[in-house]
Amino acid sequence: MASFSSGSDRVQDFEFNDVLAILEGPSPWREYIRTNLAIARTKISSSSFRIVSSDKFDAVLSSLNMEDPKAVGVTNKQTGEITMKEWGLNSGRSYLLAVLHECVHLVSDPAAQGRAHSTAYGQLGGGLLEGMVECVAEDILTSQRLPLPSADSGMLGYADGVSAIARELLTNFSVPFFARVLFQGNGDQLLAVMNFIYSSAGWAQAKSLISAGRIRDARDLMTRMRADEDDKRNKALRATQQQIQQQVLAKKLHDIILHLP
Repeated sequence: MASFSSGSDRVQDFEFNDVLAILEGPSPWREYIRTNLAIARTKISSSSFRIVSSDKFDAVLSSLNMEDPKAVGVTNKQTGEITMKEWGLNSGRSYLLAVLHECVHLVSDPAAQGRAHSTAYGQLGGGLLEGMVECVAEDILTSQRLPLPSADSGMLGYADGVSAIARELLTNFSVPFFARVLFQGNGDQLLAVMNFIYSSAGWAQAKSLISAGRIRDARDLMTRMRADEDDKRNKALRATQQQIQQQVLAKKLHDIILHLP
């Protein structure tokens, strides 16, 4: 078994099971990951993981109708195959954080594969899904005292801020809140909460902006929509309170009139 010391450690083809051992190791997400990994293991094997040259990797992305010049790995949710672009020309190696990120995709719902995307794709949008998966991978490394790659290594995913806004949402809510979306296919609570806070249209637009990498615009929108929704609820509450006060006053006047001599 490989002994990893940090998220930047190089990974080779034959070390796939070693990365899976890290995946199901201690972390806040462990109880959700282990259940899905047990299912995924019935569908995958060591041959489901490969590290290829840049040209071959681009061909894999093309076959999946994907185009992302920054991508260093991709998971085929139809088959459970993980393909990594080698980190360094002719190195034949990737690195732990990137492989772990794809392994999180692998065990996302549905763990048995068979869909074009994780079920969380529709709930979070492509950008926020990637950011949240990166948070999970980072949490796994941190929990196991494996340092993240340095900021100048180029190995940290989504430096455009997608993982940062995902981390903010994760901090404001909880691991179980997002784990139910990522690993159990249950996004009902998330949708209800986000629609309540930002409105249905606001949440849909925020997801779209995040997927487009427009993080500042997404933050501005979410701040504005949250204030607007709060204002609407406060106005509705005040109107209800006024209505109740008027009803109470009317009843008092009615009682006074009834008791007039």
